Amino acid sequence: MNNPSAPSASQPNTTSYKQPRLKYQVFVSSTYRDLKQEREEVVWAILQARHIPVGMENFTATDERGWKTITRVIDDTDYYVLLLAGMYGTIDPTTNKSWTQREYEYAREKGIPVLAFIRDRSAITGDKMETDPQKAELLQKFIMQVQGSHLCKHWKSIEELPGAVALALRNKIQDDIDDEIPRPGWLRGDSIGGSAALSEFARLSSENARLQKELETARVQSAGARLQLLATDSDTTPTKIEVARKYWLYTGEGQRGRLGGISKKQTLSYTDFRNRTCWLNARIKNSGNAAARNVVVDLSFNGAANVVLYDERPISPLLPEVFPNWKTDEAKHCYIDSYSATRLRMRIKLIAPGVTEDMVSFGLVAPEASPNTRKHFSIGYTIAEEGGASEKGNIDFTVWWEDPIHFNDIDDLPDSE
Repeated sequence: MNNPSAPSASQPNTTSYKQPRLKYQVFVSSTYRDLKQEREEVVWAILQARHIPVGMENFTATDERGWKTITRVIDDTDYYVLLLAGMYGTIDPTTNKSWTQREYEYAREKGIPVLAFIRDRSAITGDKMETDPQKAELLQKFIMQVQGSHLCKHWKSIEELPGAVALALRNKIQDDIDDEIPRPGWLRGDSIGGSAALSEFARLSSENARLQKELETARVQSAGARLQLLATDSDTTPTKIEVARKYWLYTGEGQRGRLGGISKKQTLSYTDFRNRTCWLNARIKNSGNAAARNVVVDLSFNGAANVVLYDERPISPLLPEVFPNWKTDEAKHCYIDSYSATRLRMRIKLIAPGVTEDMVSFGLVAPEASPNTRKHFSIGYTIAEEGGASEKGNIDFTVWWEDPIHFNDIDDLPDSE
């Protein structure tokens, strides 16, 4: 006779899928001689909570081989439970710290959540107190270190300790889930499906690692300096787009008195390099949240016959009356490090967050400048600072010359546009 409760071949299997339950590995750390029974009770409490307790209660590291074994276990741990009472424990002679303190500090270094439980001094019997003054002092410093870093649970009796550990562990696991920073935990191999599920799990883990790395990179960059080149041929409109400017060609002679109190006449011809020079001002802006220090700006020029600096310019009626008083002096905040006909390197000692610093003005000399002609220049730039912020790119601009103008007096000169 058929069993009516058994599903037939034609009936679908309606067995509901049970989501696999994570088990968390919990490392229990304490001194052994005075807390042996307490450790056993805590381990049972963790087992009853259906998690995986681990520890080195039956093993004391005496050399680096043993320490490597301990660290490998801690590396695979989700939560670290620290029990402290009246003993400091065996001291590692290489560090002058107890093995318990070394375990704790290693767990913190690895970012493993710590749950600390400290026994009230009034509940510790004399046979479980340190009698060595040096160890007693080290224990007190260790307890103060732990109390300064964590919200510690104080306990008196062995009866209350297991429940306190189980409750704190449950709450910490839930808090981490709510805060979207859950610990990895462990799953049985047969609870996560076949090879396809394992492959998907591996893919998602790899994707998560990649996104975490990108997020950390973005966080570091947003917290640091962010440098931007602003190039302009005027003092009013900095821009990163193409720069275009119209120049007049001048010929004649005029007084230099307005530019420095010198009354000597000067002569300017169509072919003078001052007629062929496009003067540029450039600025570096720090739009980040940290200061940019020791900024290096490398510029390379294409299309220019030469590059000249402001302090090489002879006084001319074509030049502005005021120049920044910067020189190629390393004592200055911004200075020219090196330059040639095709390259220029500037250094700026510091650019505060949100500040735009002027660079040394420079001019590009065109090979020729004849009436109604255009000339194209290109500047390649790289900016870097010691904190790692950087930017690079190119700026293209065009200069053209109108019909020549003959002048007899400086005041009659029109400005270049």
